[in-house]
Amino acid sequence: KLYLVRHGESMMNAQNIHQHSEIDLSEQGVSQAERVAKRVEHIPFDLIMASPFNRAKKTAEIISQHIKIPLGINDLLREIKRPTEIEGKNIDSPEVIKIKNTILDNWHNSNYRHSDEETFYEFKNRAQTIVREIEDLKLEHILLVTHGDLIKVLICLLAFSESLVPDQLKILRKFLHLDNTGITICEYKDHKWKLISWNDCAHISQ
Repeated sequence: KLYLVRHGESMMNAQNIHQHSEIDLSEQGVSQAERVAKRVEHIPFDLIMASPFNRAKKTAEIISQHIKIPLGINDLLREIKRPTEIEGKNIDSPEVIKIKNTILDNWHNSNYRHSDEETFYEFKNRAQTIVREIEDLKLEHILLVTHGDLIKVLICLLAFSESLVPDQLKILRKFLHLDNTGITICEYKDHKWKLISWNDCAHISQ
């Protein structure tokens, strides 16, 4: 089974600001990480890996310390790279909305790049590499602490495999709501993936 946990709330999550890799957890995010750590303490994880971005790494560190499983950092688990010029800006800013819409309108074009963002095809290829590595490990219980958009593209890949196209991911990114420290569980059996649960966050209200 593969357990995907979105990081706890970051300081910029709380302010609706596009963030960069160094942003830390908010006080609420630390509390969420502690709660999800207690929630998964009974699961006999063979491996716990996290994104190198602070908000995910610190969430994973709290879980790792609680369940006493060594933590590994994997750069493949980082969030999708957005244009540097929107980092630190409010997600509702007209300038930000215009840039993001322009990028999405050209997501199908493998030759288009607004500035230094990660394209759909680069993001998809990175997620495919993660899936292949997970399948090759042949472990019983794996925990990945990562980011919302990466979890969504992983789920889409497990459903559509290599046939995943930009329009499908556009729709499902909006449809698939994911809370901070929400737990998503997938099972790999007989060379097939199955979604067991999505965005389980019962621990947040405890």
